[in-house]
Amino acid sequence: MAKGIVLTPQVTDPIAALGGTARGLWINTTGDLMHTKGIDPPENVSSFISNGVVTISDVIQNLSGTMIPQYYPVAISTLGGIELMDVATEANARAVVGLTSVAINSGNSGAVIIGGVIYNFPTAFNYRDIVYVSKTGGLTNVAPSIGVGGFVDLDFSIRVGVIKKNLLNPLNKDLVLNIEVLGQL
Repeated sequence: MAKGIVLTPQVTDPIAALGGTARGLWINTTGDLMHTKGIDPPENVSSFISNGVVTISDVIQNLSGTMIPQYYPVAISTLGGIELMDVATEANARAVVGLTSVAINSGNSGAVIIGGVIYNFPTAFNYRDIVYVSKTGGLTNVAPSIGVGGFVDLDFSIRVGVIKKNLLNPLNKDLVLNIEVLGQL
């Protein structure tokens, strides 16, 4: 009696070779379950579910002109893709959408986590630390304030989430996303 479906890892998307409207599931060489739907780029289904909790993400094109590192806050650009955060610009700050789940080269598309929990988040931050967008566009656990961390008058304070203990491995930390523009300094 069959107990499950076994898929052979593939280097490239085998579904795309079937044509523009083909849809299906496949496993890549890193063990991620991928979903191909028509002409859209494949989505990593494994990244949506971790430890029984759903992480909400979307595949968005990097139109910033530069590589965006993993776990960097991004905003929707006027071109409709993502760009790096700039807390000094109101339009950019109010268009904050989430964190990149992988490094995304300029012109490429990649997953942007817009809600949920990032498990085993690589950080030196402490439990209960609130995480904010830093003045340089990365992440900080220091609350934005004029004269602190490079912040100046009229910059925006953006909360990303809070650090908690990972239940499966207490040595690891998780980032619970709760993105909100808190206001202007």
